[in-house]
Amino acid sequence: MLLVRKVEGPRSESAYLQLGLDGTLEKIKTASSRVDENGKYIRGSGKPTVLDPESAEAKALLQRELDFWLKGIGLKEKRKHSVNP
Repeated sequence: MLLVRKVEGPRSESAYLQLGLDGTLEKIKTASSRVDENGKYIRGSGKPTVLDPESAEAKALLQRELDFWLKGIGLKEKRKHSVNP
């Protein structure tokens, strides 16, 4: 199972991906909702959607997450901390 959250500006995108033991995508649900100025979710603003696991959008989302977790693609570069003597 993978749970993905992405917040950009006033919008929040969430996805729930359920994988079988053999790695196949069994179920995928997405939700789009709004957040306030403080980054908190606005209750009742979410719009849940169930995607077909065989759809191109579902496969692209799964591939993006697998690339991130298994290959590190999309990781932000870590900042180097300077040590003051």
